[in-house]
Amino acid sequence: MHEDLEIRPSAKSPGSAIRQATRAHFANAIQRLKDERRYRVFIDLDRDATRFPTAVWRPNGSQEQRGVTTWCSNDYLGIGVT
Repeated sequence: MHEDLEIRPSAKSPGSAIRQATRAHFANAIQRLKDERRYRVFIDLDRDATRFPTAVWRPNGSQEQRGVTTWCSNDYLGIGVT
């Protein structure tokens, strides 16, 4: 068991303390990744296979639309159009 996982008894339910400790553990792990600048954030794109390699990006979920060109190193065969 990791020393940074602290499990305390809870009156709510036996599993709630474990769930809370698990959430805290992963929240701390994610924060460490962000602090180290190793946390990756991916943007949501609306892709249309008939218009490959273009896509539509809506920054921060807004109504504004920006046309973008997507290039993926995994798509060297052009299968993004299928």
